[in-house]
Amino acid sequence: MNRVLATLAEQLAKESSFVEAIQREVGQELIKFWLIEADRLLAKIIDEKATDEERAEFRVIKKQVNNIVSRVNEYHRKLNDYKSKMETQR
Repeated sequence: MNRVLATLAEQLAKESSFVEAIQREVGQELIKFWLIEADRLLAKIIDEKATDEERAEFRVIKKQVNNIVSRVNEYHRKLNDYKSKMETQR
């Protein structure tokens, strides 16, 4: 296996446990909880009834969900890249 493929395989291995955890029931429940809470907070922000603390909480949830989405997307990008490179090796 060439060095590029080895590096991609190492990166995928590091992220695979995170992606698997997010895909499991507990991961899905956590994400659902965060999204429901974000919706509740956003409604208060839109209605101009949110406290400064609620606004801050919304920003934290939004940032965390965006980080999760970015990590999962990056994992799938690397996985597709790895598969593509493996195909060209054959």
